[in-house]
Amino acid sequence: MPARTSKEQEEKAVLLYQQGLAVPEINRQCGIGGGTLDKIRKRLGVPDRARNHYGARSPTWTGGRRVTKDGYVMVYLPLEHPLSSMRNRAGVAGEHRIAMAESLGRPLESYETVHHINGVRSDNRLENLQLRLGHHGPGAALRCANCGSVDLEHYELETAYERQN
Repeated sequence: MPARTSKEQEEKAVLLYQQGLAVPEINRQCGIGGGTLDKIRKRLGVPDRARNHYGARSPTWTGGRRVTKDGYVMVYLPLEHPLSSMRNRAGVAGEHRIAMAESLGRPLESYETVHHINGVRSDNRLENLQLRLGHHGPGAALRCANCGSVDLEHYELETAYERQN
């Protein structure tokens, strides 16, 4: 037969619950498990903590940034953000894509990719990023064959062809 809890244990457990402490920690401090805590909480009229909240309202919110197993930094973008068209289904976009889009002043197209020049996927400084069309391989970077500059600009091939004629 399980041991009965004292009134002090119950009050302390409910107070910790209301302060947002995780149930395993409440169990460690008070010796009251999740099922017993639910019964006590209901008996005392303490409302259940809000669950299934997303974004900043979630108890597991980490500020909207996380690093994927591949090393990319992903950032949460709310629907009202000007670059929200770049979000995936989870509501996040790559920090490198956001940095490039902000520097261009427009959302990136789906066929545009952003290359990390030094290969470090979490290094999202603008000087380490290059905008590319289509997929690119690892370790590839563009530079001028004559002067070695990486300060390149995009231009339409038709315009360059017309200039030659």
